Amino acid sequence: MTTAALSAGCALLAFSPTLCLLFHLTYSKANLVIIVTTSAFAYLASTVVSSLLWLPVPASLRDNPYVLMFPSIAAQFVTRAGFVWLYHKVEHSVERSVRRHERAEERVRAEAAAARRRRRRMDGSSDNGHDGAAEDNDDDEPPPASESSKLRLELNDWSSSLAAGTGYGGMHVIFLYGTLLASEANNVGTLYQPSCEVMPSLVNSAATSHLFSLLDIVWMMWTFYGMRRRRDDGGTFESDGGLLPTPGTSEHNNNVRNSAVSFSGDIDIAGGSGSGAVYHLANNKRGGNGALLLVFVSHCAAALSTVPNAYDDGCVVALPCLVGVAVVTGLTFWITSVGHFLPNSQKRRQYERTASMAAEAAAARSSRYED
Repeated sequence: MTTAALSAGCALLAFSPTLCLLFHLTYSKANLVIIVTTSAFAYLASTVVSSLLWLPVPASLRDNPYVLMFPSIAAQFVTRAGFVWLYHKVEHSVERSVRRHERAEERVRAEAAAARRRRRRMDGSSDNGHDGAAEDNDDDEPPPASESSKLRLELNDWSSSLAAGTGYGGMHVIFLYGTLLASEANNVGTLYQPSCEVMPSLVNSAATSHLFSLLDIVWMMWTFYGMRRRRDDGGTFESDGGLLPTPGTSEHNNNVRNSAVSFSGDIDIAGGSGSGAVYHLANNKRGGNGALLLVFVSHCAAALSTVPNAYDDGCVVALPCLVGVAVVTGLTFWITSVGHFLPNSQKRRQYERTASMAAEAAAARSSRYED
């Protein structure tokens, strides 16, 4: 019988990336839990599409891994892109609702401020000099962040893509490894297969599932990057009231001194990176297409790296190849996309929120010193 320690250890190895993200990032936020759940259903949809694509394949070719893998890759690619497209449609609707709500709040605040000024004029408070000026300055202070703006800050492309990758990759691991784990839990003895006689099948499959879950997260993040650029084609990446200053410039340093915060990450406009990194994908439709192409190519490479498992002791070749594909894919994503992953509108909101929090902290410290 397979030992409990082996089963538990292999289960932790296979599910650790998705479980860590699930409990550390998404579990406490209801909106991210919804994204996790819907992305898991997106993977289920891809399995249905894959099955439909496999139906016309003749029985004589169904043992050929090259014939079977590419319909599955295409189905996952389409459902992943379809999920992100649907997410962007919902996000656009939410953004419009938030903007309407904030405009209504601004009108209410403006009307309240005008009413206070009228009351002061009627009461003759303008004759009090300094007190009246102080009250006027109070009216000009920026309002506190609303609940809608806080919710919008949580729904940026980083958190949403990680949550979507968690759900998509988690469901993939359940299909890829969960059935084997359940079938081996009560078996007598430990299963070894001709494709990997050097280690139990539970260990080999757990390592493969672990790597594919990491790749699923990276592919989902790249799909968010590509679909965002295809949808907006530079619209949300160019000036929307001015670009944020690039770190290292005098303008940025002045802002940092004034607000006591620093902002990391460069802002890349369609044509390259402000920091001179020539390998960045452009912030336009062409860069989005490049990101989606990298998703498809790296998925094909990962699938092809598992083909040696069809031969005796093929895992000795397949696992190192899959590790290499995962490392290269992660490094490529880091080099080409991480530095300018968020649209400028989302960067600006984070920057302003950080500056506001730093200003509030500085005001609290100064009030303590005065006391």
